Amino acid sequence: MLMGYQEDTAVLKIIDELSDKKNELLAEYKSHIREKAIKKAKVRITLSGGSFDDYSMDDLEIIVKEEEDTITEEINSKGLYTIIAFLGFGIL
Repeated sequence: MLMGYQEDTAVLKIIDELSDKKNELLAEYKSHIREKAIKKAKVRITLSGGSFDDYSMDDLEIIVKEEEDTITEEINSKGLYTIIAFLGFGIL
């Protein structure tokens, strides 16, 4: 009976480690999208002839969120190859 408990504990530990790794990868993925969205927002504001001072923090956040949504839609529409390229894995 004790052996079963140890096996259950080991399985739960592996599940926790996998969950932590998944959360870490998702955070990294979201961070990449956020950074790219900020860069695109800066370009968008510059091309419009504006300055960052012309926008409130709320307005800037809305612009970045729009860019994040656009990037996410592009990734979802292009599939796995886009994700691999986006993350910089040059295996193709």
